[in-house]
Amino acid sequence: MPEIDSQLCTYYAFTDPASGRKNSSRSSIKQSKQAITVIAVSPQTHAFAVFAWLGKLPTTGYIDKLLKVRQQFNPKVFGIEAVAMQSVFADVMRMEAKRKNQLGSFLGVNVPTNIDKKYRIRTIIEPFINYGKLFLAPNLFELDSALRGFPAADEYLDLIDCFASNLKLIPRRAEAVTQNEEISQLAKYLRETGSPSWYIERRVAEERQKLMQKLTASENSPTNGTANE
Repeated sequence: MPEIDSQLCTYYAFTDPASGRKNSSRSSIKQSKQAITVIAVSPQTHAFAVFAWLGKLPTTGYIDKLLKVRQQFNPKVFGIEAVAMQSVFADVMRMEAKRKNQLGSFLGVNVPTNIDKKYRIRTIIEPFINYGKLFLAPNLFELDSALRGFPAADEYLDLIDCFASNLKLIPRRAEAVTQNEEISQLAKYLRETGSPSWYIERRVAEERQKLMQKLTASENSPTNGTANE
């Protein structure tokens, strides 16, 4: 993992309270675990996973842990999965943060339940991997195992689901800026290698069209979570 300047990064966190939901598998049905992840996003929208936790704490202990993570990383947004009664928990966290004089960044986020979870996770994470924009801190063994074992292993599914929702918090506008920069670099490379102007213009137009199609598809995708105000 390359070194990052934390002062240049924007932090985003996400948690899944796992309140009363069940995870099913062919072999067993077990109670879901709570999960917390934090990512640092560079100006070039590289995503650095800096914190990941999976476990099961009583409500008071879980609230304390969330507040400690909030205080340590100061994320711009701390998303909380808000499915059914989980939306109430997001309200609780905002009130608790206010009571302890922490600036509020907790936000309930709707996660679609009408599509396959593993498909949703794959469509969010794969673009970061394919573009070489995903990095993990070396001590995040569980998250590393989750990514390497996905989609076959269910042991860390709650953690990788939380991580995917965390990545989803990265603004699409920032990604568009980065990809526009990459298109500009492509045009520069073509000019330096002697490509004719008509070819450069065609390639740039093709890449910009691909970018627009990708962003439009993402905006209209059912995997796009909606925040609760």
